[in-house]
Amino acid sequence: MAIQSFITDDIKIRDLNGFLIATDGIVSAIPNSTSGTTGTSGTTGTSGTSGFSGTSAMIVYTYTATAGQTTFNVPSGYVTSMLAVFVNGVKLSQFDYTATDGYNVVLNNPVQLGDIVEIDNFVSNYIST
Repeated sequence: MAIQSFITDDIKIRDLNGFLIATDGIVSAIPNSTSGTTGTSGTTGTSGTSGFSGTSAMIVYTYTATAGQTTFNVPSGYVTSMLAVFVNGVKLSQFDYTATDGYNVVLNNPVQLGDIVEIDNFVSNYIST
Protein backbone atom coordinates (compact mmCIF):
# COMPACT_ATOMS: atom_id res chain seq x y z
CA MET A 1 0.00 0.00 0.00
CA ALA A 2 1.50 3.29 -1.06
CA ILE A 3 1.40 6.31 1.18
CA GLN A 4 -0.43 9.12 -0.59
CA SER A 5 -0.04 12.65 0.62
CA PHE A 6 -1.00 15.69 -1.38
CA ILE A 7 0.48 19.06 -0.49
CA THR A 8 -2.10 21.61 -1.59
CA ASP A 9 -0.09 24.79 -1.03
CA ASP A 10 3.46 25.86 -1.59
CA ILE A 11 5.79 25.07 1.29
CA LYS A 12 6.08 28.15 3.45
CA ILE A 13 8.50 28.61 6.32
CA ARG A 14 7.73 31.20 8.97
CA ASP A 15 9.67 32.19 12.04
CA LEU A 16 7.91 31.92 15.40
CA ASN A 17 6.75 35.53 15.08
CA GLY A 18 4.86 34.61 11.91
CA PHE A 19 7.19 36.35 9.47
CA LEU A 20 7.55 34.53 6.16
CA ILE A 21 11.20 33.60 5.65
CA ALA A 22 10.99 31.05 2.83
CA THR A 23 8.70 29.79 0.09
CA ASP A 24 9.28 26.74 -2.09
CA GLY A 25 12.49 26.04 -0.17
CA ILE A 26 14.07 29.42 -0.99
CA VAL A 27 15.14 31.15 2.21
CA SER A 28 15.00 34.93 2.04
CA ALA A 29 16.35 35.77 5.50
CA ILE A 30 16.42 34.19 8.91
CA PRO A 31 16.91 36.67 11.72
CA ASN A 32 18.68 35.52 14.87
CA SER A 33 16.90 35.73 18.17
CA THR A 34 18.17 38.46 20.40
CA SER A 35 19.63 37.82 23.82
CA GLY A 36 21.20 39.85 26.58
CA THR A 37 19.74 42.01 29.33
CA THR A 38 17.34 43.96 27.10
CA GLY A 39 16.70 41.44 24.30
CA THR A 40 13.62 39.26 24.01
CA SER A 41 15.48 36.46 25.79
CA GLY A 42 17.26 38.62 28.35
CA THR A 43 16.36 39.62 31.89
CA THR A 44 13.63 41.98 30.71
CA GLY A 45 12.51 39.82 27.79
CA THR A 46 9.85 37.16 27.52
CA SER A 47 12.19 34.20 28.05
CA GLY A 48 13.61 35.21 31.42
CA THR A 49 17.16 35.47 32.64
CA SER A 50 18.70 32.47 30.90
CA GLY A 51 18.26 33.73 27.35
CA PHE A 52 19.36 31.89 24.23
CA SER A 53 20.85 32.51 20.85
CA GLY A 54 19.72 30.83 17.69
CA THR A 55 16.99 30.68 15.11
CA SER A 56 13.57 29.06 15.14
CA ALA A 57 11.08 28.49 12.35
CA MET A 58 7.87 26.64 11.63
CA ILE A 59 7.32 24.63 8.46
CA VAL A 60 3.65 24.09 7.68
CA TYR A 61 2.55 21.13 5.56
CA THR A 62 -1.05 21.04 4.33
CA TYR A 63 -2.56 17.87 2.88
CA THR A 64 -5.94 17.05 1.32
CA ALA A 65 -6.71 13.54 2.55
CA THR A 66 -7.83 10.53 0.58
CA ALA A 67 -10.67 8.42 2.00
CA GLY A 68 -9.46 6.48 5.04
CA GLN A 69 -5.95 7.93 4.98
CA THR A 70 -4.02 7.75 8.23
CA THR A 71 -0.34 8.31 7.28
CA PHE A 72 1.13 11.67 6.32
CA ASN A 73 4.77 12.25 5.41
CA VAL A 74 6.85 15.15 6.77
CA PRO A 75 9.57 15.51 4.10
CA SER A 76 11.85 17.71 6.23
CA GLY A 77 11.77 15.27 9.15
CA TYR A 78 10.71 16.21 12.65
CA VAL A 79 11.48 15.96 16.34
CA THR A 80 8.53 14.24 18.04
CA SER A 81 7.98 16.91 20.68
CA MET A 82 8.06 19.70 18.08
CA LEU A 83 4.87 18.94 16.11
CA ALA A 84 1.32 20.24 16.06
CA VAL A 85 -1.24 18.28 14.02
CA PHE A 86 -4.64 19.61 12.91
CA VAL A 87 -7.58 18.00 11.08
CA ASN A 88 -9.99 20.51 9.52
CA GLY A 89 -8.59 23.21 11.80
CA VAL A 90 -8.96 21.24 15.05
CA LYS A 91 -5.70 20.62 16.89
CA LEU A 92 -5.19 16.96 17.78
CA SER A 93 -3.93 15.78 21.15
CA GLN A 94 -0.57 14.01 21.15
CA PHE A 95 -2.57 10.88 21.98
CA ASP A 96 -4.56 11.12 18.70
CA TYR A 97 -1.58 10.30 16.49
CA THR A 98 1.76 8.49 16.48
CA ALA A 99 4.93 10.30 15.47
CA THR A 100 7.98 8.18 16.23
CA ASP A 101 10.05 7.59 13.08
CA GLY A 102 10.97 11.21 12.33
CA TYR A 103 9.20 11.34 8.95
CA ASN A 104 5.64 9.96 9.18
CA VAL A 105 2.67 11.03 11.28
CA VAL A 106 0.05 8.29 11.68
CA LEU A 107 -3.42 9.30 12.83
CA ASN A 108 -5.25 6.91 15.17
CA ASN A 109 -8.51 7.47 13.28
CA PRO A 110 -8.76 7.55 9.48
CA VAL A 111 -9.84 10.84 7.92
CA GLN A 112 -12.52 11.39 5.31
CA LEU A 113 -11.99 12.16 1.64
CA GLY A 114 -11.19 15.86 1.30
CA ASP A 115 -10.36 16.49 4.97
CA ILE A 116 -7.56 18.99 5.43
CA VAL A 117 -4.64 17.79 7.56
CA GLU A 118 -2.05 20.35 8.63
CA ILE A 119 1.23 19.45 10.26
CA ASP A 120 3.17 22.29 11.86
CA ASN A 121 6.82 21.33 12.23
CA PHE A 122 8.73 23.58 14.63
CA VAL A 123 12.42 23.73 13.72
CA SER A 124 15.13 25.29 15.87
CA ASN A 125 18.50 26.45 14.61
CA TYR A 126 17.20 26.19 11.03
CA ILE A 127 20.06 26.76 8.61
CA SER A 128 19.54 27.06 4.88
CA THR A 129 21.91 25.13 2.65
